[in-house]
Amino acid sequence: MKKIFNITKTNSHKIITILGIKLKIKLNNLKINTSREEISYIVAREIYSALEVSKQHTKVFSEYQNYHHNDILSIVGCGPSINHYNNEIKNDVKIALNDAIFFDKFNFDYLFNWDIGVTINTPNYYEIVKQYPCKKFYGHCIVENYENPLDNYSDYEHKIKHFYYSARHGWPAFNFGEIIHRDLTTYPLMDFGSISFGALHFALFTRPKKIYLIGLDTANVGHILGADYECTYDTQRMLNGYNKFKHFIDIYYPDVDVISVNPVGLKGLFKDVYTQSFVDAHPELLKENIEIINEDTENI
Repeated sequence: MKKIFNITKTNSHKIITILGIKLKIKLNNLKINTSREEISYIVAREIYSALEVSKQHTKVFSEYQNYHHNDILSIVGCGPSINHYNNEIKNDVKIALNDAIFFDKFNFDYLFNWDIGVTINTPNYYEIVKQYPCKKFYGHCIVENYENPLDNYSDYEHKIKHFYYSARHGWPAFNFGEIIHRDLTTYPLMDFGSISFGALHFALFTRPKKIYLIGLDTANVGHILGADYECTYDTQRMLNGYNKFKHFIDIYYPDVDVISVNPVGLKGLFKDVYTQSFVDAHPELLKENIEIINEDTENI
């Protein structure tokens, strides 16, 4: 048994070797007296979870690799800055995040949904969005299946087939929450505390030439649909995630331009452009060297 399963310890980690594969686990992620059996369970859970992700994502995402090559793509969130956007940008593909699917000014091609919160404000959310002809992707974390009852929003209840798995945070072995992988058919989509990361991860996988971020305010400044829809996000965690994506894009997708429209929290990270309406509402921007777009402007 020792040859195929062995545990050693450093000052900060436990190193588990199983079938020649080493897993390095931070001690603060484990109880001090974690037993060999508990560690075995953790390792087995990670392995089976990885297999489950790969099986589902191969089925869901294989066809989308380079699918939008050279297209112009927009990801649309629910930040208040969306009020100052009036389709100034000509694009080929549009992705809605959660409640953004209800925006009349867009004709969406995809929906990325994660938050159960959308069903609190719209209890029949899944039934309503069925009428939208776009492709829909619903996110999940991998959870224990044993004694985990199905809830009212389950895939089984609503016959949802295009669900995907989101990266987990704080699980002891494979730290999916910190590493962004290119191959969506094998690995989870990234999270960092917002549905926007899964959509951005997917968008890059399709290899467009430009990605516009619209209504992704990343600043806890409200929700376009009103106070009842507001959530308080860990914006520092999100900004750390966007910085990781910036580094990832610079290395693996240097030919893909990522552009923030009316940026708030993301200002200065990617390329920034503004609509005239947003500038009119924030005249202090005129003191800066900013780029303003309008309906007659060619794609930036």
